[in-house]
Amino acid sequence: MFLKLCGITDESDLEAALAAEPAAVGFQVGQRFAGHDFILPSTAARLAAALPPFVTGVLVTHFDNAGTIAEAVGRSGIATVQCSKLAVEEARKLRDLFGESFKLIDCCHAQGLRTAGKLDIERCREFNAVNLDWFHPSVETREKNGEYLTELAGELIGKCSTRMVLSGAITPEWIPAAAAAGAWAVDVSEYIHEGEGESRHVSREKCLALRRALNELCVDK
Repeated sequence: MFLKLCGITDESDLEAALAAEPAAVGFQVGQRFAGHDFILPSTAARLAAALPPFVTGVLVTHFDNAGTIAEAVGRSGIATVQCSKLAVEEARKLRDLFGESFKLIDCCHAQGLRTAGKLDIERCREFNAVNLDWFHPSVETREKNGEYLTELAGELIGKCSTRMVLSGAITPEWIPAAAAAGAWAVDVSEYIHEGEGESRHVSREKCLALRRALNELCVDK
């Protein structure tokens, strides 16, 4: 199972994240509502240029217009984009513009999908991966995370061949449950951050705790 660490804002954050040997790191560009970790496309470009081989930079954005996303891609030089509520028509425009090497990740809320009782399989096929935010507002449900995540295997992940990423309050303790659910990757942001305001930063120790949890999965096998 792969690891994506999100909300990287500067070189210090990047160094801490890379200590955990992630498959990808996320740079948040283009906000539509308040967020802690949004940066300029030029900052994302500088940080992406510092990535080592085999680590993918991901542009995480609220933009839902192909033209605006294309501009951010051009300014950042990042060709993998994670977006929310992007219309299929806009996704196709981006593919026409950048070609098949361009990667798109759709982000949606798993609880909403469960309530609706279906996963839009045809929509999923328009994307290279689907990021399921499984976070549930109920404390009781969060405490039963293992059961909740495992349910997703049959209800959502088992219904679609598109690669599935799980996100939403993921911690090292919940990595086994994500694996049991059949996730291709986990996307972690809030857990790895510490501090408030200007002192907010990515914790190297928390990143390493995630790596240890993932390594233990391999040992268990």
